[in-house]
Amino acid sequence: MRIDCSDCASAGTEACGDCVVTFLVDRDERVRVLDLDTARALRVLGEERLVPVNRHAPQREAG
Repeated sequence: MRIDCSDCASAGTEACGDCVVTFLVDRDERVRVLDLDTARALRVLGEERLVPVNRHAPQREAG
């Protein structure tokens, strides 16, 4: 799973501050690649409210 904050519809919003990606990455590092096992583990932890959930939502391209 590749998450790029620069293409997220929630970038710079309140949701961004409560996203597991923001929780995991340095402020200067805006791209994160997660292997499938890590992505699954973070989803489970988020569902249990132990870490923020993944709020990444790719922007839709016009067209």
